[in-house]
Amino acid sequence: MLVLENQARIAVIGAGPAGCFFAHTTLQLASRLGRNIQVTLFDGKDFTQSGPVGCNRCAGVLSASLLQHLEAEGIFLPDSRVQREVSGYYLQMRDGGLDIMPPGGQHRIMTVYRGNGPRFCEVPGIISFDDFLLERVQVEGAKMIQQPVRAITCPANRQEPLRLTYGFKGQESTFEADLVVCAFGVNSAMIRLVERLGFGYRAPRLLRLCQVELPLPADYIQQRLKNRIFTFNLGLQGIHFAAWVPKANHVTMTVVCTHDATKADLLTVLNHPAVRQWLPPDWKFPVHICSCYPYVPLTAAVQPYADRIVMIGDACCSRYFKNGIESAYITARLAAHTALNLGVSREAFRRGYGKVLRQTLIRDNRYGRALFKIDYFVSCYDILRRIHLRVAQWPASHPACRQPQEIL
Repeated sequence: MLVLENQARIAVIGAGPAGCFFAHTTLQLASRLGRNIQVTLFDGKDFTQSGPVGCNRCAGVLSASLLQHLEAEGIFLPDSRVQREVSGYYLQMRDGGLDIMPPGGQHRIMTVYRGNGPRFCEVPGIISFDDFLLERVQVEGAKMIQQPVRAITCPANRQEPLRLTYGFKGQESTFEADLVVCAFGVNSAMIRLVERLGFGYRAPRLLRLCQVELPLPADYIQQRLKNRIFTFNLGLQGIHFAAWVPKANHVTMTVVCTHDATKADLLTVLNHPAVRQWLPPDWKFPVHICSCYPYVPLTAAVQPYADRIVMIGDACCSRYFKNGIESAYITARLAAHTALNLGVSREAFRRGYGKVLRQTLIRDNRYGRALFKIDYFVSCYDILRRIHLRVAQWPASHPACRQPQEIL
C-alpha cells in the first residue's frame, strides 16, 4: 500500500489555481493529521507579467459558490486583485434580451485577471489572482521553484519515488517526489509528456476558443453595461455563443464555436447589430489588442491517475464551458483528501478521487452538453428563439423560472 508518510515530498507541476488549491488543502489537512508533508510547486510562468506570458488564458470569473468556499477557509481576496463585482447576467439574442439576476440578490460573483492584466495596458501594481494564491500558499509553507519541468521518470519499483527533471536547458536539476500532482492545464505541452508515460492517461477532447480584451471606459462598463456578464446567443452558423466579462477598463470577450474559433469568428460576432448596440458609437477595433486562443476541455480525461501520480484541474476534467477555476478547486481538494486519507496508489485514487468525480463533475457535464446543444438548436430557428425569449421574460416569481435561475 502506498501512503504519504511523515516527511513525504509532493511535487506539484503548475502553480495556478489547481496547484495552489491542492497545496493549501494538503498543508491544512496534514497539519490536522499531525504529519509533516513537504509541498513544492514548479512553474516557469511569472504571474506578475502582463499579457499571455503571465496569464493562464482564462476569462477570470469567480463564482459565488467558490467565493463562499474560499471565505469559509479564511481566504479573502483583497480589493486590489478584484476587477469587478458582477451585478448579474444579460442574455442577448437576435430578437431582444433580458436580465438574469441572482436569486435574492445574494450571490456575489467577482472577476479577476489570472496574470497581471492585458498587454498594451498599464495597471496599478500587482493585480494577478494567480499570484495572490501563490503568495498565500507560500506563506502557509509551500515551496516554489520558478522553473519548468522537462521530464517525469517513473521507477520500475512502485515503492520508489518518481523523479522530475526541471530547469532551463543546460541547467537541469532533479527532484524526487513521493507524489507528483499534474496541475498544468490543457494548454501546456506537459500534457503530451504525461500521455507518453504509458499508464493509460489520455487528455480530454479539446476545443480552441478565441479570447480578446476589449478596451472600454470604466464608467461605460459601470453605467451602460451595469457590471453584468453578457452572453450573446445569436443563432450564427457555427458559433455557439459569445460572452463578455467586465473588468476594470476592459471587457474580456470569449467566442465559442462548433469548430476551433478564429479572429474571423470574433469579428462576425462583434459586427452583429445585437452586439454593436452595446459598444460606444465611436468604438473601433484596436490596432494593438491582447488576444489568445486557449483550448478548453470538452470531455473528461481517461485514466487521470496512477501510482504516485494524479491529474487535477482541466487536464483531468472541468465543468462544461463554465466555472473552470471552481473545477480546479473541486479536483484539487478531492485529490488532496484522497492522497492523505486513502493513499497515493492507483487503486486509492480510483476508489476516492475517481469515484467522486464520476458522481459529480463528469455526471453533471452530461446534462451540460445536452443543455448547450438544445440552446444552440433553439437559437438557430426564429420561432423557437422568440418563444424561448418570451418564456424567459416571465417574472422571477413564476415557478418555471426558479430552477433555471438557481442553475446560474
